[in-house]
Amino acid sequence: MLYVCYGDDRNALKNKAQSIIDDLRNGGGMPVFRFDNETLTLGELEEFVFGKRLFEGRSIIVLDGVFQKEEIKNFVFNPMLEKMYNFDSIYKD
Repeated sequence: MLYVCYGDDRNALKNKAQSIIDDLRNGGGMPVFRFDNETLTLGELEEFVFGKRLFEGRSIIVLDGVFQKEEIKNFVFNPMLEKMYNFDSIYKD
């Protein structure tokens, strides 16, 4: 499941994200991993996504402002867009 929160009001975004995290963790105790634009590198994101941690159970990944880095934005969205484009029920002109 993918949740996207965006907008200009940082406080409202933070509160909404925390509300979603609280709902998802309700009784499950899922770990939360937070990455931001200042600290995350593409290598770290690749390691997290393809590494063993992802398959040890469900987890919540919070990406805060990381799409300001073009290589991270491409890593996350290009495969998703490619799958959407090749999906038969999506309109293409």
